Amino acid sequence: KRMQHHFACVILFALALAPKENESKKLCFNSNGKFKIAQFADLHFGEGENTTWGPQQDANSTRVMENVLKWEQPDVVIYTGDQITGNNVNDNGTAYWGQVVEPCVQTDTQWAIVFGNHDDLSVSSGTRKELLKFDTSYPLSLSKFGPDGIHGLTNYYLTLYNNCNAQNPSWILYFLDSGGGTYPELVYDDQIDWFKNVSSEIKHIYGSIPSLTFLHIPSTEYENLYQQSLCFGMDDDDVSPQINPNQLLTVLTAFGNTKAVFVGHDHGNDWCCPFAGGLMVCYGRHTGYGGYGDWARGSRIIELSTDTLSVKTYVRMEDGSIIDGN
Repeated sequence: KRMQHHFACVILFALALAPKENESKKLCFNSNGKFKIAQFADLHFGEGENTTWGPQQDANSTRVMENVLKWEQPDVVIYTGDQITGNNVNDNGTAYWGQVVEPCVQTDTQWAIVFGNHDDLSVSSGTRKELLKFDTSYPLSLSKFGPDGIHGLTNYYLTLYNNCNAQNPSWILYFLDSGGGTYPELVYDDQIDWFKNVSSEIKHIYGSIPSLTFLHIPSTEYENLYQQSLCFGMDDDDVSPQINPNQLLTVLTAFGNTKAVFVGHDHGNDWCCPFAGGLMVCYGRHTGYGGYGDWARGSRIIELSTDTLSVKTYVRMEDGSIIDGN
């Protein structure tokens, strides 16, 4: 019994050190047992700040977000990287970051972020630490600094509850920093070990809890995954994966009871495909008018329900139409 008590104390201590949400910002299913996420992918604000088209491009991106928020009224927005094009920003990147999150501020919508490969390329635009410090200064931000001693900054998780009076979470939202910019484009082994440890600790305390995972750059397992007969959504771009294989999707399924993974990065893809272990592997829809490509803009919407472990998803387009869903 002493050994069991000691082990439980170690687990609780480790969880206390793990970055998690502020209790005052508790994420809960609504009274209808629903929880909705809007994924904003690859906005690329600040791409042409010294041009006539740059500010208009950013205004167009703002319009997309405003329309999606108006039609969907999500419980939380998740920005999956490349919020700004830092290598093109000559001034303070936080000014553009403020524009990125302003639609959420105006609608009182909470958000969380992971970094992409363009979020810190120019030193003058703000280092990742400065950008994350700025983001987390907003009361509506759920973003967190990940643990010290491992690669990346945006490695953290949020807990979701069936109702706001519940003590035990019913879903976990994981965020992984896939690097890029001044960092190699990779989820490193130490990040994967962190995920294994945290997910194992959560399972020990609460039992097996389903989860979702968000990151910017797809793992190499995304390559050659799309098959038209098995998948849904747009497949109009190459997969540009992380620089080395890491079996990330396999780990997420085995350790985190992960039901779906969502990435950005490749603007011409918004497909979802099945993966081993019942995992759904998805791209978000290119939301911003910045970045390459002229595909119509939109946002991948993710819906969870208290009465099922399945994940409903579709794309809400800028014009209000709904496409590419299950």
